[in-house]
Amino acid sequence: KAHDGSDLDPSKLNAWLKSQPDGYVGLGYLNWLAVTRYVRLSYEAGHSPTKLEFTRTGTPTFPSIIGLPGHFVVVHGEDGSNWLVNDPLSPAVTKIPKTTALKSVNIFVPSMTDLSYMMFSTTPEVNVKINKEHGRDLNIDWQDEQITDSQNGDMGPINKVGFVSKPKTGEYELRVNNSSDLPVNFDIYLYDKFGNPYTKKMIVGKKASIKFEIKYNKDKLSKIK
Repeated sequence: KAHDGSDLDPSKLNAWLKSQPDGYVGLGYLNWLAVTRYVRLSYEAGHSPTKLEFTRTGTPTFPSIIGLPGHFVVVHGEDGSNWLVNDPLSPAVTKIPKTTALKSVNIFVPSMTDLSYMMFSTTPEVNVKINKEHGRDLNIDWQDEQITDSQNGDMGPINKVGFVSKPKTGEYELRVNNSSDLPVNFDIYLYDKFGNPYTKKMIVGKKASIKFEIKYNKDKLSKIK
């Protein structure tokens, strides 16, 4: 349901996402984490039975949103050697072989746990490392995203997005290195347990390296130096 209790449709969700500082990232890619905040607000308004938590996995469960080159489809079941899908780009496509290479498997699960995340959006030329209080580097779950033009089939530039799920409160060191000969965008999104974002967007110069200190607190908005 929408926040006012009416039926939610893509147009209403799109309008809300466009009004948010994090609704879309990079070159216009849907931000899964913003969607979880929308559902939380609907839940708190009494219009949703639960909150939703975003996660990634290796194999589709039902339903899952799977990433294919250029777009996403919904997997809602299986039939022998095929995944059963709803494809908004090609409605006539109802099955894809399980041997198909999947770029990502994204799911929303009912959850009353916290929605804390760190997320980074940049280009493939940028290398990013993060550690907590000068300890071992944390794993960042990276995924390349690329939009297909629905009119001529052209592929847009690659944007990569990285996630750190449920980071602990504390101080982190973030190191960013741009190996390309051109300046590139680098965006930071820090989410507290309610899914509220702190955002910082910047340009990293050609062949440049930048280091940040992140004071992350999952109970309230964080700070970056």
